[in-house]
Amino acid sequence: MNSAEKEVHDWLFKTVIGLNLCPFAKKPYNEGQIRIKSTNKKNKKEQIDFFLDELNTLQQSQNLTTSLVIFENATKDFFKFYEFEQNLSDMLYELSLEETFQLVSFHPKFIFEQEDKNSLAHYVNRSPLPLIHILRSKDIALALEESKDAEALSFRNQKKIENLSAQELRYYFPFLKDIK
Repeated sequence: MNSAEKEVHDWLFKTVIGLNLCPFAKKPYNEGQIRIKSTNKKNKKEQIDFFLDELNTLQQSQNLTTSLVIFENATKDFFKFYEFEQNLSDMLYELSLEETFQLVSFHPKFIFEQEDKNSLAHYVNRSPLPLIHILRSKDIALALEESKDAEALSFRNQKKIENLSAQELRYYFPFLKDIK
């Protein structure tokens, strides 16, 4: 595990699982079904190739349920990174994999479009490094069936983050420099 993978692993364990931001992460984490891989490639084509290789690895595996694909040298601009993620999502359609996998982007400067730019709600999808979470659609469907209300989960996470003290925010999100 390189330093980028370790940093994302620690964030996954301490923040995502520790704060229970994703109640569906703990079980696959404990069962070793989450793969974390990174690339330091700067070239878009090489980044896409890396993503496709990771997608293939996940597709071929019976043991892995999800993968966190870290792009160490991706753009610092969240909106450009989100555009990159949308291009990868389009590729799922081109490969006829849109019903097999879904993608979620995380980024140190993640912004929910409908939220005030200073809202702590953005922290729900802020990660130490730009990454794309590849999820199996069937696992999402099962999780949503169990949770009954995914929208309530989103609001619960937002409230949870908003109720953290500045000290707690610095603990859970040490990679964010804008915490006062």
